[in-house]
Amino acid sequence: MYDEQERYKKYVIRQWFKGKRARSIENWRKESKRRGNARKFGNLFRDGMTQLLGRTEDRGWKTEVYRATDKGRRYDDSAHKKLAHSMEFKAGKLGLDAVRQLEKDEHGLKIGRTIEWYIAPTSTISREAADKIQELKTKYPDQFQLIVISREQFARAIEIGKELAKSREAQQLQKARENEIARNIEAGKQLESKKAELRKQVEEQARQLQEARERGRGVEVEPLRAAHAKMLGDLEKIREAEREQAREMLQAAGHTPQQIQAMETVLEQGREDQRKDVVQGIEAIAATVEREDQARAASEAAEQAREQERAAREAAEKERAEYLARLQQQGIPGEVVKILGLGQAEAPSAAVQRDPDGQAPRVERGHGYGPERSRGINRDR
Repeated sequence: MYDEQERYKKYVIRQWFKGKRARSIENWRKESKRRGNARKFGNLFRDGMTQLLGRTEDRGWKTEVYRATDKGRRYDDSAHKKLAHSMEFKAGKLGLDAVRQLEKDEHGLKIGRTIEWYIAPTSTISREAADKIQELKTKYPDQFQLIVISREQFARAIEIGKELAKSREAQQLQKARENEIARNIEAGKQLESKKAELRKQVEEQARQLQEARERGRGVEVEPLRAAHAKMLGDLEKIREAEREQAREMLQAAGHTPQQIQAMETVLEQGREDQRKDVVQGIEAIAATVEREDQARAASEAAEQAREQERAAREAAEKERAEYLARLQQQGIPGEVVKILGLGQAEAPSAAVQRDPDGQAPRVERGHGYGPERSRGINRDR
């Protein structure tokens, strides 16, 4: 639909430059279809007649041959360049288009070209075309000819043209199949190359990790992480290419969608079995990255704990120093303050945070009567 819209726009622009009114898209579509059918029929007539006349490609004759004229470009239905000989084949009406072609042919006739027009017995010729044909025949009787073929020749030419068209279609289909096979072969080679490259990368990475372990060296995590991500991405691309290749193969073999679905599962499992070591190697790399991440997290946590402990120790020392300074300010002798400082292992505030057994201090109240209480009761009043 998009191509059709673009072609219609170009047609409208051409008509505008010519100063002509463009057809509606519906009428343009009908006319395009009519001309397309007429062109196909005209090609059948042309191809059949060139065979009947023996003017074939192996004898130097070509179809749709371009030549320049003083009236613009001209495309001959068939021509022999060395012989300066052109042919035109008409199976429909000869109207204004034919007149313009005849005017361009006159340029070729002036420079010595031989031109033949072959007309189907059912063709009609407009007055303008007939006048131009007669003019050229009069001016160039030895170079220009108009030949109206018989109905039998016309029927035979169309029959031959259809046979040639079928043969070309078969050749094109065969060529397309050969190209498809060649593309599949090339795609298969590229896929195998990618699989071999992935295996090589996994094996090399495993070798490097083993060597690092044996020598007690650390692992650079970020490059390893990037390598793992690339391998994983390459593996998924390979899997998708394999699925597509298998699907196309099964479709070409004529299997039903249900059969293809069942067979795809079996084929994929077989492929995964063949590269189990590659998958395990990639998983081992992922495990190494995870271990390194965990080790780094543990190291960072330990460092954070050490930092917190150092900060707490510095805070306690600061508090003890401030406490001793206050004692001195309160008039307590320096020797006593010094002794207190030597005997105090923690900040003064910690002394009220827990008792010697590690519990917070408690105040217990009695609920019975102790000995002193009893003696008080037994005294004489």
